[in-house]
Amino acid sequence: MDIDLRRKYIDDFTNLIFSKYFYRLVLEKKYIENFGDIELNRMRKIYDTMIINKKLEATFFMPQESSVTSENLLEYNARKEYFDLERQILELEENIKKNDKEIKELTFYLSKNIKDRMEMLVSRTSPLINKNSKAVSLWTGFNKALEDANWKRVFNLSSKAKEIRLLKTKDNEGELLKEIENIKEQEKKMRRIYPFNQEEILENEEILEEKILAGQKDLKGVEESYLRMADYYLSSTQTPRWYS
Repeated sequence: MDIDLRRKYIDDFTNLIFSKYFYRLVLEKKYIENFGDIELNRMRKIYDTMIINKKLEATFFMPQESSVTSENLLEYNARKEYFDLERQILELEENIKKNDKEIKELTFYLSKNIKDRMEMLVSRTSPLINKNSKAVSLWTGFNKALEDANWKRVFNLSSKAKEIRLLKTKDNEGELLKEIENIKEQEKKMRRIYPFNQEEILENEEILEEKILAGQKDLKGVEESYLRMADYYLSSTQTPRWYS
């Protein structure tokens, strides 16, 4: 087997899984740290505005209906329609609450060189590198640990991987080349989506500050829209003189 090709596969695959499973979380936590509260307040105001708009819409069709029962029904139907947005708000609230703790955990594993542990597992247990039966079991466990974001498990498995004997495999340069190309394509696609498309913002203090200010300005606009809509609704629910 071409040693250089083998090394390239190990490096490329390690970089991919590190980004996909670990660094992705780092970026997500940084985004929440800087934009979480802004985004949460924006979503809340949008949600409240949509609810009021729905209720305002109903008052034009049923201007005489102003009982507590009809008001509660309007509220229920409006919230039911925008349930998905409400779910997103609750999810973001929960993510903000636990964000600091998760950042500390990720920082800890970064300081312990989690990427080197991943590299050890790839170089010792990848089916393209080692046909040892024990390696197969560790490889399965490694992939499960990545999916579960179980970094302690990754460390434990990497310690076991050091003891795995490398069995010679038949020449498989073709497979390695194909997999390296596949890794390259996955990397390209991954970099185009969240949170990787926010990486430049999160890693550049000057750009980050500009984006935070822009987010705060956008939030202020949303809040003003909500207040206008609330005023409209309040006015529409006052009993007109011709109904008295």
